[in-house]
Amino acid sequence: MNLHLPAVLIVTLSVLHGAEVTERRSGTGPGVIPENAGHPLTDAMTDEQLIARRQAAAGGQGLPKPMPPVPHGYGLLEMSTVLESGGNFALLPKGSVIWCPPSRQAQMVSAPSGRFSDWLTFLSANRGWITTFEVTQDQVTGKTPLPVAAIERFRKGNLLTVATLQGSPISIPTP
Repeated sequence: MNLHLPAVLIVTLSVLHGAEVTERRSGTGPGVIPENAGHPLTDAMTDEQLIARRQAAAGGQGLPKPMPPVPHGYGLLEMSTVLESGGNFALLPKGSVIWCPPSRQAQMVSAPSGRFSDWLTFLSANRGWITTFEVTQDQVTGKTPLPVAAIERFRKGNLLTVATLQGSPISIPTP
């Protein structure tokens, strides 16, 4: 079957009944732009006109002053707790220290100095004042709280306690 046949029939029927048949336009191109529209770039506003319009709309208050960007602390040191001892330091995730007794506050520093040491080496060398507490994945995500008895036990002792998951320090929600 010829696909143009229905269109020919419609045009023929409309001519026979006296209907006026107009040429169909595509909907794109210069044919759809109104005649007195002008060129788009000639009607564009200049910077001076835009500033004047903004100031008029502001009612003489002037333009708002831009705020200086606030630095975001997303660097390694901003996201870490630094432990230091014997000329060595280790970086732990912020929020991984569950308990730090007042006598060990000096070992938690804001800026590292000395030689970097990985966690296991630092822990081995400082077993006398650091202990670990193995946490579960549910405790890390906050679904299960840390046992209250364990927290009380840490607070009675004189050891800095670090939360670990499979032996590595990990951040936990604060109790």
